[in-house]
Amino acid sequence: MKQSNSERKTQAKDRSQPVEEVSPVTLKPVFGIEPGKWLTVILVAAICVVLSVLLVLPGIINRHVVYQFESTPPSATVHLNGQRIGATPLSYAVPAGSHTVTVVRPHFAPEQREIEAGGRIVGSLFASERQELSFTLRPASESDPASRLMEDAALDFSRWAALGAERADRPVPAILVPAVRDLQAMEVSDAAIQEFLLARIEDVTYAPVLDDLTQALVLTGDGIEPPRMTESDEIVSFFEQFEVVSHTWLRWLVRIFPSSATETIRDSRAYQTELEVDRDLEHGYGEAVVDTGREAGSTPPRRLGGTDFRSVPSGELLQGFGAALGVDDRTPTRRRTDVASFLIATAPVSVNEFQTFIEAHPEWAPEARDELVSAGLVDTGYLADFNTQPGTVPVTGVSWHAARAYAAWFNETHREAIASLGSGFEARLPNENEWAWAAILDRHAYDVASGAFSRSSGPATLDGTRTGRLGLEDMLGNVWEWMNDPWYRASSTLRIEGSRVDAGLGPSFPRVVRGGSWANPRAAVGTESRGGQEAHWATPFLGFRLVIGAQN
Repeated sequence: MKQSNSERKTQAKDRSQPVEEVSPVTLKPVFGIEPGKWLTVILVAAICVVLSVLLVLPGIINRHVVYQFESTPPSATVHLNGQRIGATPLSYAVPAGSHTVTVVRPHFAPEQREIEAGGRIVGSLFASERQELSFTLRPASESDPASRLMEDAALDFSRWAALGAERADRPVPAILVPAVRDLQAMEVSDAAIQEFLLARIEDVTYAPVLDDLTQALVLTGDGIEPPRMTESDEIVSFFEQFEVVSHTWLRWLVRIFPSSATETIRDSRAYQTELEVDRDLEHGYGEAVVDTGREAGSTPPRRLGGTDFRSVPSGELLQGFGAALGVDDRTPTRRRTDVASFLIATAPVSVNEFQTFIEAHPEWAPEARDELVSAGLVDTGYLADFNTQPGTVPVTGVSWHAARAYAAWFNETHREAIASLGSGFEARLPNENEWAWAAILDRHAYDVASGAFSRSSGPATLDGTRTGRLGLEDMLGNVWEWMNDPWYRASSTLRIEGSRVDAGLGPSFPRVVRGGSWANPRAAVGTESRGGQEAHWATPFLGFRLVIGAQN
């Protein structure tokens, strides 16, 4: 671009102007002190101020000691002056002064200490004073704290297992691993801990809880290696080293893991063999029990105190009988089990019958609900509809504990009559095998039972119209019935051979219920249907009936 004449003249004029010189700045003495000296003094003073701010002031304003809190067993809750500050192992800055530290963990006696935190003043911003405070917790003075710990751990594990594989994406906390560390701190033997842990196998329904169980077992002995969750052979071998025997391992693993991870198992010959064993066991079984049921049903009932009982002959129960085979991998596996003879009530306990029990034991009346809730024996639904229900319908809203109390009262009331029925007999809740055997013998099409299903207003009247070959009313429908057995969620799929004693059965541990209720559709319930409810639950769908048989 060309410049104009005016622009060229202006630039030439600027170049012709003289440049003004700048005079240097000269610092003057201060109080007779030369500038070089007083500048040095100021610089040193500034450095001292900065150092004071960095090295001393933090120690004055926030004087503290960083304590490292440790405990045996770990994961104990730490309280400082009554306020929770975390769980061991824990690093925490404690302000200078006198403090009270309390460390607590369930089933262990709390430990409390008084500490005097000093803390350095100089350099605390860069290197705080540190101290370590260790606690060795002792078992609580409660009766048998190890058993209480096992019960709590078993119940927590069971509750998480209830989520099932469909909720496997939800984070699962470690439950059994910390429980093992606590039990070892209580000096419980590894053999006893293993027995407790192995009883949890049949509660495993998906991979995260299986991992917690295997990692807990690893802690109970030297040289025990955890299996890889992707290798079915390693999982089976892992449990077999503890002498756990089952012929349905693969059915169990198929249930635990997503279908995308079990294609190889499903295609294996061993898996098909497991299904074939079930088919062979069921072949001809239904026809074989029909005559037994008809013959047993031809004998008259025995009456005790207004309750009719039917004799059930001994026989061979095929567990899981009636469920589809090879259609759904979660349906029950088959196993034949011998069942001794017993007597079973022809109907669930009615409101009128339970009222008689309450008159003898008012501590179980609806008015005592708050006390029973506080004792952990029922929940707030206990006998909620009792005072408005007709006397001829099954009593509902009863917990497992309440049903057991009724059985104990009935047994005591009719002791002599019960003793005459068989040596060592008692009135009690049914074992699951007894109920299932009676239900199979009684089984028929249940076309007349439609009135006890899909109802909207509670249970149907016990009028004797909904009976089977044995003359048992509402073995299916009307109310779910409490069993004596503990509920293990995978036990219908994983059949563990042999007997066991579970140290983890606390007062709220889930118990088996069978038979379906008035709210269920008929098609959803069969003689093989089973579920689990925590022992203190009392819902409008829960009732019970008695059996008279060998003492448990």
